[in-house]
Amino acid sequence: MQGLLAVWNDCDAHRLADFERWYMGEHLSDRVRLDGFEQGVRYEAVDEAQIPRFFTAYDMSSPEVIQSPIYQQSLREPSEATRDIMAHFRNMWRSVSKLEAMSGHSSGAWILVLRLGLLAGFGGRAQDDPPIADAQSWSALLDLERPQRAIRWRVYANSLKALANSPEARFRPQADCAPEAIVIIEHLRRADLVHSQEHWLGRPAVKSLLKSHQGQAAAFLEMTRMDHRSFKS
Repeated sequence: MQGLLAVWNDCDAHRLADFERWYMGEHLSDRVRLDGFEQGVRYEAVDEAQIPRFFTAYDMSSPEVIQSPIYQQSLREPSEATRDIMAHFRNMWRSVSKLEAMSGHSSGAWILVLRLGLLAGFGGRAQDDPPIADAQSWSALLDLERPQRAIRWRVYANSLKALANSPEARFRPQADCAPEAIVIIEHLRRADLVHSQEHWLGRPAVKSLLKSHQGQAAAFLEMTRMDHRSFKS
């Protein structure tokens, strides 16, 4: 869990059925079976109007896993189905991050995700632009003002060295964006998630930091998870 590959995306409505067949029949297992990947968890937005609609979190032993030859080969040589469906991706954000801080041990299906800042070199930002967001500030804030009904929170800092332009990106119609930091707050029940949205997000310190870091808060519900150990004989 020291590394995280996080992906946000939408898909053209007329290809959603194909997207689901591809993701569940090929893509998720192709990623999770690779050494260094620990699990992959797929989420869907709680609010149907939310953009992007889908969020996937791949836990890895470290961010350097994506530099492995076998992972890089999977990016350079995607399947025909991957090339086809990625041509219908929209609103793609991608991050390779390192765990900065964590509190709690149990996972929760109802999550609040904060996507923070925009990495220099993406979305029209110049390579030498100063940072907008930093993970350390969120770790410090959460130590002081933890969401009362969350069962776990995690803070991730983008791993710039690991975030090279993906060879798969050439098949997507829009340029990827990348956040500078990510916060994932997990809850056992929907009511707990709503409490965090209505109360924790409304705290002055949280509102101020979220605004200054140009953050976006979004709620998701777990759809499925796949464990790397399931591929071991």
